[in-house]
Amino acid sequence: MHLQWNKKYTTIAVYALIVIVLSIILINFLWKTPQFEKQFSNFFAIMMPFIIGAGLAYAINFILRFYEEKVFTSLKKHKRKVSILFSYVTVILILLLILQVLVPQLTQSVLQFVEGVPEYTNALTAFIDGIFDRLRLSDNMQHQLNERIRELVETFTGFVGDIAPVFLKSLISIATSATNLFLGFVVSIYLLTEKERFGGGIKRLCYTIFKNAHARGIIRLFRRADRIFGRYLRGILIDALIVGAMTTISMLIFQIPYAVLIGFLVGISNTIPYFGPFIGAIPSALIVFFVDPIKALWFLVLILVIQQIDGNFIAPKILGESIGLSPFWVLFSTLVFGSLFGIPGMILGVPVFAFLLSIINNLIEMRLRQKSLPVEPEAYMD
Repeated sequence: MHLQWNKKYTTIAVYALIVIVLSIILINFLWKTPQFEKQFSNFFAIMMPFIIGAGLAYAINFILRFYEEKVFTSLKKHKRKVSILFSYVTVILILLLILQVLVPQLTQSVLQFVEGVPEYTNALTAFIDGIFDRLRLSDNMQHQLNERIRELVETFTGFVGDIAPVFLKSLISIATSATNLFLGFVVSIYLLTEKERFGGGIKRLCYTIFKNAHARGIIRLFRRADRIFGRYLRGILIDALIVGAMTTISMLIFQIPYAVLIGFLVGISNTIPYFGPFIGAIPSALIVFFVDPIKALWFLVLILVIQQIDGNFIAPKILGESIGLSPFWVLFSTLVFGSLFGIPGMILGVPVFAFLLSIINNLIEMRLRQKSLPVEPEAYMD
């Protein structure tokens, strides 16, 4: 189709879409080259404090805006500094709460489960033998089932045996990254203190390089990306916190073991659309099954109820229209970006695809208006 390049920001929108798609393809191609991977890893390591700082600043910015717009509105002087101080105090208090309450509970739960694996295995074997006795299975069938169950138990036991070293290794890795975290913390303060200046610098650069209409188009794209990513990431984090808390509290009420550990796993996995509940629920159910098979069934029922409540009431209320994607496109973007970039792609694929799709939709609507045709999708449904 023929685009009128002098209309609005069609040119920059098309260029942005092409550059993003080609960049994804190029990075995936070059990533297989060892020398490129090494150079990229070195560059990534150097830039890590700035990446962490930008991420922290972006995440804390909505807390900063809350303090500036809702709490310290009457302050005329030093409003930004006071709001930044309270924003970081809020974040530090939350982190301290997690360190004091959640981390010891998680560590204790993991170590306790690893130590109790032999006992759980014996109890599970006795439970299964009792079922076989009641079913009165033939010796051959019972032998085959025992073999399959033994293989499953050995596989899972080996997996559980590796949890503690991996968990401790992760803690050591976090400790060794303390320098980057500290530098990122400092960078985030500078970014938040002068965020308008940095934003103005980007606008100034856009107007310097591009024509005025194209520069305005780039700024609109940045604002759209910020709106989509900001709302989506804040929404899924709040939703994950609520689901994790609901799971933990419900398990404590029904006296299902390892409530804190499993609530944490379910909450974290809930950040992944569609597949997250299964990713978190299946290993959690296996953990409970080793301790008490009957309670494992209750746990699955509990998770099913919580996910229904979350999918029909909580998530739509929190996320609202932040991404503007139908369930099909959410599934599509999760699968595609997940296959390309793994777990991070599954989490970030939805807002990235929503941003790209919004650009394509604008181009389609612009072309239809040029042809004096209706832009509503309903008008083309037979």
